[in-house]
Amino acid sequence: MRIQWLTNSGTKMDGAVIKQMLNNRIKEVCGHLLPNGKESRGEWLASNVNDISSKGSANTGSLRVALLGDKVGMWIDHADTSQNGDIIGLWMACRKVDFRSALREASDFVGYKSPKSVKFKQSIGHKTPTPKRERLPEKEADFLKPIEEGSRPWEWLTDERGISEEAIRAYGIGQGKYPYDKKSPLCVIFPFIDSMGEIQMLKWRDPDNKDYIRTTAKSNKVLFGIPAIPENQSSMFLTEGELDALTMYDMGYPAVSVPFGAKVANGDNDPNSEWIEHDYDNWIALHTEIIFAGDSDEVGRAATESIARRLGRDKCRMINWPDGIKDANEFIQKGFESSEFTETLLNEASDMDPDSLKSAKDFRSEIWECFFPSDDSKLGDPVPFGGDFPFRFRPGEITVWTGYSKHGKTILLNFMLVHLTQYNKRSCLCSLEMKPEKNLQAIIKMGLAKLKPSDEQEFDFGLNWASNYFWIYDKVGTATPEEVIEVFSYAAKKYGITHFVIDSLMRLDIPEDEDGVIKHLMNRLCDFATTYNVHVHLVAHSKKPDMKRPETRGWPNKHMVRGSVHITNIAHNVVVVWRNKAKEESYYKGVNTGNMSVYDSEWKDKSDATFAVLAQRENGEEPVRNLWFHKESQHYTGKGELPIIYAK
Repeated sequence: MRIQWLTNSGTKMDGAVIKQMLNNRIKEVCGHLLPNGKESRGEWLASNVNDISSKGSANTGSLRVALLGDKVGMWIDHADTSQNGDIIGLWMACRKVDFRSALREASDFVGYKSPKSVKFKQSIGHKTPTPKRERLPEKEADFLKPIEEGSRPWEWLTDERGISEEAIRAYGIGQGKYPYDKKSPLCVIFPFIDSMGEIQMLKWRDPDNKDYIRTTAKSNKVLFGIPAIPENQSSMFLTEGELDALTMYDMGYPAVSVPFGAKVANGDNDPNSEWIEHDYDNWIALHTEIIFAGDSDEVGRAATESIARRLGRDKCRMINWPDGIKDANEFIQKGFESSEFTETLLNEASDMDPDSLKSAKDFRSEIWECFFPSDDSKLGDPVPFGGDFPFRFRPGEITVWTGYSKHGKTILLNFMLVHLTQYNKRSCLCSLEMKPEKNLQAIIKMGLAKLKPSDEQEFDFGLNWASNYFWIYDKVGTATPEEVIEVFSYAAKKYGITHFVIDSLMRLDIPEDEDGVIKHLMNRLCDFATTYNVHVHLVAHSKKPDMKRPETRGWPNKHMVRGSVHITNIAHNVVVVWRNKAKEESYYKGVNTGNMSVYDSEWKDKSDATFAVLAQRENGEEPVRNLWFHKESQHYTGKGELPIIYAK
């Protein structure tokens, strides 16, 4: 038997591509196949595949074709539910043609042109060359003798494995001793015949010793069972073993098997390449879908994933066997019926979507939390100056703090963290520009709301309070990103710290003007924030303003951050701290001259600083808040508001 599945012109067809092209034009296709039908609520309604009622007039109703959603192209005749399938099946039913004729007609309808000039290795994205077709030596082909009823191989297949005689004959199973082993037992012989009808390999298996498996010495690896697959079968069922393929046949779903069980690709080394490439163009590619009925163990699922990537995930589905069931043969051996496979397993076969691809429904609980958070922490941590300020420090995000040098970025940032202690939030500070004792001194001042403790007892009280909420990365100078992230990860896991500060970016041991390096750093910080559901505060200085340009006067914009554009582009939020130095200069001038009139008239009611959100990914709002600084407490508040004591 020699099989050649090509179009009339000899052009090779890809069934999955043709099916997708039909589904993309589903209304046009339905109008072509069922012109007397009509569209209604996302379906095409017709009487039957003949498109006429029993009385000879057009009628709509029992036959329905899905026009929308995941089931687009699927159809069923509710008057005869045995009539159902995909769009290729509908073409076959309406035109009264076989599968390959339907593909030829459909390819002409959609204008499909096969990439016949493209080599196979390019068409499926693999670099291995197409293997040579080498026929099995004639003498070895002669070893395939028909299996005899009553023989040990026959009893093993039928009595012990539950395989029918029809399946045995359909797959051409033989028997015989392995010719190159004088002590060989009488074995079952599985023939591996390619899509051209040529025997490429024989496999001998001892029914009484699962480890005794022999194959022809020089052979091409091809799928087992291709000749047993009906020409009108559009789905390709793929198993990991010959017995499973035979079992699938008996359940009504003729299947093929990979030649040597589950194999997983490792880089460019893909053990599945040979059998895929051998019959891809002439047979595998013709099928509109591939249904994996492999083993349920870890290796089997990994192999399924590996093969799906080669053949195209979009056309693949996977059978999920019940708990305790490994494969198709075991399914039958343990008493399950073929109907149970059809009604449950096949209908519920899972798509081979990548793990990273999910539908909206997969995020139902998370989306609900966005609308109706179970607690305020889901919204993020608030800033200390007014609950109505539309900005929060949300978990899993990075905030870039920028501003001109000596404009109070560190002071305000530390005050924000002190404020968060009342919500039991812990922070870790990597303040590479300031000694730990100086940083902690400033924090204790803020906690106590005074410039210094009254006595040692109050000092120890403030220290104990700070010890509950603040951890320090003990290094001044430069540090590598790897070192910092390693320490941060440890702190997040062990101490439940949720806020992490790097002050500042220029102190990290990276080149400031290297876009690629900075982009990599920002992505790593993003990964850290999302992995541990924490917030990262990154201080990045601004460039000096160009006073000749009006747009650079006042506080800096996000484009003035020193370094790469990736800093602000990748960060979730960008905020700026601007200090009203003109007010300070007027004040000290008045004090020194004894004339406060200018200060009192022009500056006294002006704010001391400004906190402005330059970018916020969450809602796009860019609010601004004017702040007043209390020197003794080191607090920033709204106008007229008093400092509060956090160290309690």
